[in-house]
Amino acid sequence: MRSKNRIVLTFDICSSTKIVQALKANDQLVGWCNLIKKMEQYLIGLQGKKWCDIYKFMGDGWIVFVKSGINGNGLLDELTELEEYYDQLFYECVMKRLEIVIPMQGLTYGVDSGSVQSVKLHTGVEYIGRPLNISARLQSAIKDKDKFPMGKVLFSPQAYYLLFTGLGLTSKFKVIGVKRKLRNINNDEDYICRKIILNEDNPHLKINIKRAHRPLTKTRDDE
Repeated sequence: MRSKNRIVLTFDICSSTKIVQALKANDQLVGWCNLIKKMEQYLIGLQGKKWCDIYKFMGDGWIVFVKSGINGNGLLDELTELEEYYDQLFYECVMKRLEIVIPMQGLTYGVDSGSVQSVKLHTGVEYIGRPLNISARLQSAIKDKDKFPMGKVLFSPQAYYLLFTGLGLTSKFKVIGVKRKLRNINNDEDYICRKIILNEDNPHLKINIKRAHRPLTKTRDDE
């Protein structure tokens, strides 16, 4: 078993269950399959030349390892591009096949860092470690106290320090300190993390979010 420090990013497709159910009802699941395949192809294209290595597909999202050479603002740029690409795919592969309005459309992200161990199993190499659990729980916890979680990232304190503070960087997007309860983490007490909103300062994403959620009601974000 080999151990290595990794930055782990988990991201998930919002409203995946509703999307699949709606497409299945119309006998249009091919749209979901096409979206997943094209997202996978996009991520594969990033391996070896950009910012991440794919670890695992989780049914409606992915776990990837962020490469050590990238800083926090570089990662935010890549996630913004990923969000824009997903938005394009959603309208191309899914939206035209739906007969209902999907209330939330986009991606949510969780980031943690720390020691990850590789383990050889009969199915291949797998990974274990706290950062995998934390990043997944952060990604899921974005929806807590937030009616519109799409296009938002939760960073653990150590990941934020590694990608920003420790490098003397300030995030190019607004950072909000938030508390979340992560299941079976920190004794189920409040876990302090950093939320960054990718779409707040991005005209392209703001336009598409308005288009996907008419009418868009302004909500007071948690502090």
